[in-house]
Amino acid sequence: MSSDAARKRKRRESGVETATGPVQDNSFARTPLYLALAHDLEGRIRDGRLPLGSLLPPEPDLAAEFGVSRHTLRQAIQRLRRLGLVSAKKGVGTTICEADASSARRFVSASRADLSEQAEGTDFTIFESASVRARGSLASELACRPGREWFTLKGTRSEIGADRPMALDEVYVDPRLAETLKAMNPIRQAIFRLVEEVTGERIAEIRQTIRPVILDRPTAEVLNAQAGEPALKITRAYFSPSGRLLELSYQTLPADRFAYTTVLRDVTA
Repeated sequence: MSSDAARKRKRRESGVETATGPVQDNSFARTPLYLALAHDLEGRIRDGRLPLGSLLPPEPDLAAEFGVSRHTLRQAIQRLRRLGLVSAKKGVGTTICEADASSARRFVSASRADLSEQAEGTDFTIFESASVRARGSLASELACRPGREWFTLKGTRSEIGADRPMALDEVYVDPRLAETLKAMNPIRQAIFRLVEEVTGERIAEIRQTIRPVILDRPTAEVLNAQAGEPALKITRAYFSPSGRLLELSYQTLPADRFAYTTVLRDVTA
C-alpha cells in the first residue's frame, strides 16, 4: 500500500476526516469506526441477514466490504462477543449465537422507570471521584478510543435510613457531568436522568448483565460483609439512539441483600 493510501485509511479509521487531514476526536459526538461497524453487524444479526448458527464471512471479505483494516474488524467482532452475539472457535470460525430479535412474539421485562424508582429509593454516597482517560482494557470496556476522558464515581448505595449499604457502585459518565455530580452527595436519583439533562442526549437503550461473583476483601470491607461470600455483579450500559455509550455502571451486591425478579410481558398480544 502506498504511503498516500495508508494515510487515507488512517484518516478514515479515525472516524474523522477533513480537507486538511485527521483531527483529534475528544468529544462524545463521534462514533469510533469499529463501534459503527459493530452496530452494523449487530443489525444484520438481529434482522436475520446473519442467521443464528451461521458463520460470519471470512475476515478478508468483511474487511474489503467495509473498507477497514482487519484490526478494526477484530475490534468490532470483539465487541459482538462481549454482547453475546457471536462466539469464536479455533478451526471453525465465528458463529452467530443470538436468536433473531424480530421473531413473531417479543417480550419486554422492564423499563427505564424501574431503574429510576430503584435509584430514588436509595442514597448513593460517593467516597471517590476522578476524571480518567480510558486506556487498555478500560477503553475496550467503554468502547471508546484510548485517551478519551470520562468522569468516574465510586460509592455505596443504601436504602434510605438503612444501617448498612446494599451495594457498591462504580459509574463512568460523560465528563460534562463532573461539576453537577460533585455537588450532589448523596445522589438520590437515577444518574442516567442527569446524563440526559446535562448532555441533551436521550438514553434509548439500557443493556443489563447480571453474573455471580465472589466478594473480594476490599469490596467486602466497604459493604460490611464477609470476603469470599457470593454476590451479584450487575453491569448496565446506557446507549444513545445512535448506539453510542453514554454511561457504564457496575454494581456489586452481597447475595443476602438483593433479589432480582423479572416479569415478561408479551408486547405482540
